[in-house]
Amino acid sequence: MPGLVNINTAGLGDSRLFAPVSIGKLAQAIISYRQSSGFFPNSAHLLKVQGMTRDGFKQVAPRIAARSETFRILSEGRVTSTGARQRIQEIVHIGLHSLTTLSYREDDL
Repeated sequence: MPGLVNINTAGLGDSRLFAPVSIGKLAQAIISYRQSSGFFPNSAHLLKVQGMTRDGFKQVAPRIAARSETFRILSEGRVTSTGARQRIQEIVHIGLHSLTTLSYREDDL
């Protein structure tokens, strides 16, 4: 079974999200809402999209998620020849049309 569909990144072609409800205008309405109002903070905000009914929401709710657009990336490495170790941490925000680094840090271990 495929994973949940992120309503903050799903496109018109993602039939896993829109299959149980009318695909045409509703799919475009969801994408237009997201572009004008920003990311959905949670899946229940789909009910604010014009054309989304409670019944339609109930049909898609088990297959959707509104995942965060902010991520922490942590990487650790070791140089074999010297044994030196380092950790790099970066916090990024993925916008509709951009990727922004919010924080970057390097530490010797």
